[in-house]
Amino acid sequence: MKKHRTWKSYAFKLLLVAGVLAATIFITGLIISTILKNKLVTELSKADGSVASVRVNLFTRSIGLNQLVIPSETSNLPLRGNIDQLKLSGISIFQLLTNKRIKIKNILLDSGVVVYDHLKRDSTKKTNTAYTITIETITLNKFHFSIKKDSLLELKAVVNVSFGSFYYDSAFSFQDLGRGFHHLTGSLSELNFYEASGFYKISANKIKFNSDAKSLYIDSLKLIPNYGKIDFGQAKGKQVTRVDLSIPQISFSQLNYEALFDSTFLVSRLSIIGSQLHAFRDKRLPFIKKEVVPMPMNSLVKLPFEIKIDSIDIQQATIVVEEIAEDAKAPGHVVFTNVKGMLLGLSNRTQTPAVLNATGSFMKTGMIEAEFTFPVDTTKEYTAKGKVSNVPFQELNTMTGAAADIEFKSGLLNNLYFNFAYNDYKSLGEIQLNYKDLKVVSLNEDKSVQKIKSAVINLLLRDTKNKSTPIEARKGKIDFDRDRKRFIFNLWWKSLQSGLKDSILGGS
Repeated sequence: MKKHRTWKSYAFKLLLVAGVLAATIFITGLIISTILKNKLVTELSKADGSVASVRVNLFTRSIGLNQLVIPSETSNLPLRGNIDQLKLSGISIFQLLTNKRIKIKNILLDSGVVVYDHLKRDSTKKTNTAYTITIETITLNKFHFSIKKDSLLELKAVVNVSFGSFYYDSAFSFQDLGRGFHHLTGSLSELNFYEASGFYKISANKIKFNSDAKSLYIDSLKLIPNYGKIDFGQAKGKQVTRVDLSIPQISFSQLNYEALFDSTFLVSRLSIIGSQLHAFRDKRLPFIKKEVVPMPMNSLVKLPFEIKIDSIDIQQATIVVEEIAEDAKAPGHVVFTNVKGMLLGLSNRTQTPAVLNATGSFMKTGMIEAEFTFPVDTTKEYTAKGKVSNVPFQELNTMTGAAADIEFKSGLLNNLYFNFAYNDYKSLGEIQLNYKDLKVVSLNEDKSVQKIKSAVINLLLRDTKNKSTPIEARKGKIDFDRDRKRFIFNLWWKSLQSGLKDSILGGS
């Protein structure tokens, strides 16, 4: 009986000690939680911020802040805005106290509007924290984010993103984002980038990314001019190409997200579907350009990061090239529809040239097939070869009359075969024609018809060159000196024009 009372006595004392200990821990937790709450509120106040309520739970190792307001517009700090809920969970209190290391399992920013003012970035005092920070997952939900530079430049988007993991220390750099990286999923929607005084704005309905699936998808990407066709060049005060571009779908397959942190862009397949490009130039304006336009691959080679795309697939594209010649009153144009292309092996580091094969409809009835090579080695020549078929010559008048001083009155181009090589300075090659019923007129400087010269030309040229005509008589020499202040498209067109003129009019 005595032993039984002794056992009960020990149990009671043990329970009493446990209860006191639990109460002590609970009270201590409340005290520390209150201290942390007050500390957070005080620090926010110092930074010109505020919070409606703070929840600190040491037992679940979590902190929650409701209606968080970060520095106001009058603050000297670059970040401002408000967040409905900020939740931190899985906080390692022991490591924080013993190792000066902040380790958090999850951070959730839910429903916020935040602005980063780029102009205030350099005015803030830069300090290196003595703490290292590791966050397993950062999640942003319905987060309206924008970057501003005074009132002229703005980038804004609605962010729904999950990223993991994040590591920061005093020597942090962009490459460190890849340390421990394991996922990036989510989307940017309602994306807009514009300058109030700029010439373009960029928009996209949505950009979706998934590092687990190695995919990236862009919905409705647009490059929109801020000026009309005539006003654009006048605002620049010189000849300039105005580009209006719309791409309904862009998708990246097998995108290596980890390599991005090492400045390497690796993609297996890039698909572009339904793009519409309208390029316009007013040649009545002065051509003012001092700098040389580099060849396409030269620009890629100079990029500070590596690009490697196995294939780029272009489907259902429409391209309109429009211009007003120097003395013209109305614009001329060429139209390519249902353009399909496959670019293989695009890289700015390997020596194997990229190859583009493309087909499309040309000026309503015509067809074009072409193959282009793009060498990385700057000592190698670019090449272009292909065929244009079934085009009424009169369709070309809007783009050839001003430059060649001739116009086509009639004729059908059955086939035009072209093959030429070119570099930074010159293109050389040949074309071969097959046409019928050709009639041309010669133009004066004011674009009026030179009747006598036109009659002589039509007398001398053959109105038909077909399979019955010897091949040598159907050939034309391509020999054109590149205008290094113009883009590659100018070289392509002028090279073909050079061969056309030589074949139809002869060297003289």
